[in-house]
Amino acid sequence: MSQNGKQVQPKSAVWDDNENHWHIGLKDSHGQAHGPQLTYRKGGSLSAFGFQEHGLSQGPAFRFHENGEISQIANYTSGELTGLHHYCRSSEVTTEQFFDGAPTGIKTVIFDHDSGAIQGFLDWEDNPVSLNDIKNGNSFVDKDTALSRKSQSASQIPPTSVPLAANWLETHKMWAVGLNFADNKTHGPYMYFSAEGNLTTVCNFAQCIPVGPLIGFHPNGEISQTCEYSEKGQLIGQHIYHRHKDFPNSPFPPGAPEVIKTMIMEYNQGFPEITNLYDWEGQELDPHTLEPYQQESAS
Repeated sequence: MSQNGKQVQPKSAVWDDNENHWHIGLKDSHGQAHGPQLTYRKGGSLSAFGFQEHGLSQGPAFRFHENGEISQIANYTSGELTGLHHYCRSSEVTTEQFFDGAPTGIKTVIFDHDSGAIQGFLDWEDNPVSLNDIKNGNSFVDKDTALSRKSQSASQIPPTSVPLAANWLETHKMWAVGLNFADNKTHGPYMYFSAEGNLTTVCNFAQCIPVGPLIGFHPNGEISQTCEYSEKGQLIGQHIYHRHKDFPNSPFPPGAPEVIKTMIMEYNQGFPEITNLYDWEGQELDPHTLEPYQQESAS
């Protein structure tokens, strides 16, 4: 969502007084964070995005500068930092912290949590820079040079509501924030935005396979659906749909009577079964009173 040319947290975000930020995320039956988790600063800019399994951070996690550039990319295993951790400077003023003692002119420091040592550096065009390059005063691409080249070659700039770190997916006509393996397989948490800049989906992948909870959004930022995928990419558990009168094209089971605002389906051995229906005032509906629809959905 955008307002006056800047990022604004989606309408479904909830303010957290203890953490002093806006938050979007699901919880498991024990009240633990489970699935994609997003946080936004008080001013509305995206600050962090990651994935949790029953209260513990798992897999890649991102932090963002106020302008939408990536501040950090870390990796978690059962809540513990592991592997490589990228710390990235911003091209603009930021409140995000950078790696202490990093050489001047470097954009990214790569720290290895497993060895407890710096793994390497990257210049402003993400080219590797060695310690010898720095000690010997060898030239590498600085911020001004990189920004000048980027402005000359940029073919598409994301809307102000989309993080600058997003990539345009021409095939799908949408923006995406996430990581790819070397073989170009999507891996870890992903955010998707429409061409207009509206957040549409947050989910998680394991080498191209959707895994864990997914949250879908209406164009106004309200939640349109939530569901969960198994480790094999199959829908499991509850799939909850929320209708919105202003957005008839948002996903909702076809043929459902207009009186239904919320539908809850339960997946059992790969097959969905309607378990609960709610009207626009939150009152539960008796499925037996909607017999024509029940027959249609079962056919």
